[in-house]
Order: sequence, then structure tokens, then C-alpha cells
Amino acid sequence: MKMKSLVCSCALLVGLAGVAQAHEDVDNDGKFTLLFGGGKYFSDSSRDIGDGNVGEIGLGYIIDKHWAVEAIYTDISSVTSSVTGADVDADMFRLDGLYHFNQNGHWTPYLAAGIGQLSFDTSGGSDDDETAVNFGGGVKYALSKELTARADIRAVYGSDDSDVDTLATIGFNYIFGASSAAAPLDSDGDGVLDADDRCPGTPAGVAVNAKGCALDSDLDGVPNYLDKCHSTKRNVRVDRDGCPMLGSDAVSIELEVLFDTNKADIKPEFMAEIQSVAEFMDQYKGAYAVIEGHTDSMGDAGYNKSLSQRRADAVLAVLVKKMGVNSQRVTAEGFGEERPRAANDTRDGRQLNRRVVAVLKAEVKKVLTK
Repeated sequence: MKMKSLVCSCALLVGLAGVAQAHEDVDNDGKFTLLFGGGKYFSDSSRDIGDGNVGEIGLGYIIDKHWAVEAIYTDISSVTSSVTGADVDADMFRLDGLYHFNQNGHWTPYLAAGIGQLSFDTSGGSDDDETAVNFGGGVKYALSKELTARADIRAVYGSDDSDVDTLATIGFNYIFGASSAAAPLDSDGDGVLDADDRCPGTPAGVAVNAKGCALDSDLDGVPNYLDKCHSTKRNVRVDRDGCPMLGSDAVSIELEVLFDTNKADIKPEFMAEIQSVAEFMDQYKGAYAVIEGHTDSMGDAGYNKSLSQRRADAVLAVLVKKMGVNSQRVTAEGFGEERPRAANDTRDGRQLNRRVVAVLKAEVKKVLTK
């Protein structure tokens, strides 16, 4: 049992050293505390008595953020002597000093040591009183500004035969008149205290700014750790991955070539217009053209159908052979006199109907802006 207590105490010290980190604490200097709890008392084997259940109550005083003192009464019950079989009750009064490490979030580890009086009362026998020194520590967890849960383990050194018992308890501390300011916390562990953190719940390991928000280098509203398109320009609308959102604009161009009566020859003044169509198709690779040939109503309808086809083919040939348009992107169709644009009973109307026309449309992808 002696070795067990020593090992437990050493393990506790190592654990406390591992979890202690610098952190600002609430100012509860000069406040009184009430302690209550319970646990188990493991007796040294040399005492020849079993282990007992424990109930504790005490009063403490907080000196500063590191130091506190406590006066505690411990009742140890339901212990049986292994020699006589008689019931043995015990109690202990002790005065302890506590050293608290800096708070790490809700957690505050501490070391403790103290001295007191340990008494054993054997049923049908005599009382046994001895001086007891304890050493150990524990950890506290802040439930609120007033209430703290605690877990504690002590090695208890009795003055008789150098007995070493072990006391393990869990309990609560209530702080009278606790500071109204909550203990500074960093719940998401990003290095920014909750009081200053405008982005609580940041995933672990994510780089944040002074306000606790994930870094967003291109200021597009999507943090770096989620952004798949870094360096997005300002005022550009982005999707959930931080990439520019695309839209489209419709663009178009119209072609009109007029012909003389019963002719399919292209006049020189219309070459510039055909050139504009070729340039449009070169710029917008998704544009396709249907060249429509038309005639007036003079003459035979069958002949006019053939004439309109020759006119459409003539324009197509200029686009493909002279201006380099891919033949797969342009077709020609003659409609004869079927689709007049103007009345055929006037000279001007007939002139407007002797034509080749086309309307080309395309969609232009563009980045959407805010």
C-alpha cells in the first residue's frame, strides 16, 4: 500500500505538469469556498482493516490565483478489522494548502499538502488517534463562475508505524461571491479567447486572425482552408469553394446581302459585311450560321428556288474559301420566293426580297461580379 500511494502521487504530479498552461484567471482573491464530496479511503495493509467509504465537507479561503487553504473534515465509515471482525469507523480533521497551476480552459490542476488528526474508533475497543500528513493533488473543472467540480488523490502518512493510506475523492467547490466575470476561455483552441473570438468553433489547426476567424487572404468570404481558388479578384462573386461564378451574355450579328435581278453574284460593297460575319465566327467558336437565300416573285417558282440556293451557296463559298470559316459551321439553304420581306408589286420591294440573310448568335461566358 505504501508503494501504491507513492506511485499514485508521482503519477499525479507528472500529469499535472503536463496539462498546466498559461492562462489568465478570474480574480477571486479573498473569497471563501465550501467543499463537499466523497470517495474511497484505502488503508495501509499494516493496519489490518479494510477500505472505507468517505464523505467530506470543508471550508476554504482563496489567497490569490495560485494559493488557497482548506480546513476539511473527512468521515470514513464501514471499515472492518481483518483481525477481530469488529466495525471500525474513522474520521480526520486536516488543514491543507493548495497550489493551483494556471488555468487551461475550464481545467485547473493543483498540488496539495497538509497535516491533521486521524482517529480510528473500533467497535467494542479503544480509539486510536494519530497525526497524519497528506500530500497529493488533483484537478478542478469550472462548471460556472461559482461552482467547480474537483477530483483529488492524496497519500496519507500516519504517525503510527509509518502507515501510508490513500484517499481518493471527487467533489465540488462553491465560491461565495465569485467574480461576475466568467473565466477567460478559448473553447475552440485557436489561441483567441472566447470573449474576443468572433468566429467560435473554428476547426482545429486552422490559421486564424486576431478576431479568431479563419484567414481569408483574397477576401472573397471563403476561408483559406476551404478555398479552392486562391487569389480571386475583388468584387467577384464566388461559389462555396471560393471559385468565381460564371454567367453568360448573348451576342449576335446579322448578315444581309442584296442581289440584282436574276443574279447570284456578290457585289463588292457587301464583302465587308461578310467579313464581319467571318470575324464573329472566329471570335465565338460556338457560333454556327445558316445562310438563307431568297428571291422576288418574278419568274417561275421552281427557278426562283434554284436561284436562291445559288445565292446562298455564293455567300457560303466566300466565308469558307476566302475567309477560312470551317465548312462544318455553316450551311446554305434556298427558300425561293416563299418568304418575302416586302411586297413584290414595287421595284423597291422586289429589291429587298432579292437577298441572302443570316442571324448568328453565341453565348459569352463571363465572371459574375458583386
